[in-house]
Amino acid sequence: EGDFRVGHEQRDDALGAETNRLLFLRDPGSALELIDRYLFKTLNLAVLKKTEAQKVGVIIEFAEFVVPRGDPVDLGGPLGANVLKVLGWANDPAIRHSNIVTVLVAEGLHDLNGLIVENPHVATLEVPLPDETEGRAIVNPVIRDAQGGVEGEEGCLSIPGVHVMVRRAPRCRLV
Repeated sequence: EGDFRVGHEQRDDALGAETNRLLFLRDPGSALELIDRYLFKTLNLAVLKKTEAQKVGVIIEFAEFVVPRGDPVDLGGPLGANVLKVLGWANDPAIRHSNIVTVLVAEGLHDLNGLIVENPHVATLEVPLPDETEGRAIVNPVIRDAQGGVEGEEGCLSIPGVHVMVRRAPRCRLV
């Protein structure tokens, strides 16, 4: 108990009690708040040191659940606040002119909040999914140029206790 309390007090001193409290929450709003604090701390340190801000990339997967489509006022509460926070990053001149990039990953643009998607400071990128033939090549690669062989015992993950000797090439090329 003593070690935990000392560690907890040290984090409070380093991060601040409020930031430390946010570390233990698992909602998107708390995560965005921590990211916001980190971004502005990075920018402020760069100004104080008169250097270029460090490069930062923020990747938010499943962004449709963090900044969903809809008017922030109608969304209300935490979802509306999330939209305004991310929109603030897109419009902040200090962030726009630094080495900070935020990537929102979603199934489609139609799932994200329109204020963010249509913002003039936002770029969109469509990554096409592979078709069936390309997908099959990724899932079922063909082994070429297998050279040599090394024997070793391997176990079965599905059936505990089953082990067999298997010969594998130490190097090969997948096509």
